[in-house]
Amino acid sequence: MFQKSGWLVALLACTIWYGAANLFAQTITGTLTGTVTDASGAVVPGANVSMKNQSSGDERTTITNGDGFFSISAVQPGDYTVTISVRGFENWQTTGIHFD
Repeated sequence: MFQKSGWLVALLACTIWYGAANLFAQTITGTLTGTVTDASGAVVPGANVSMKNQSSGDERTTITNGDGFFSISAVQPGDYTVTISVRGFENWQTTGIHFD
């Protein structure tokens, strides 16, 4: 079902959510969500997804579920590089994902 070579195609259905922390201070964060698929459109479970802040170097990671879905929450404002890797595929990376 999955291709052994070629580019890993990632459908990053990016959704940014903003929220407030508590009554005394307000913290604005976002959430990156998406579905990882291969070139044929089949979902890719077990893919490693990392999100690295280009300024601070802070890195967050997760693994896609059985439906290829992932979610990284409490993301601070900044510019990020997103990398997706899974055995049997070439790594996929994009830069300039911006959170306000």
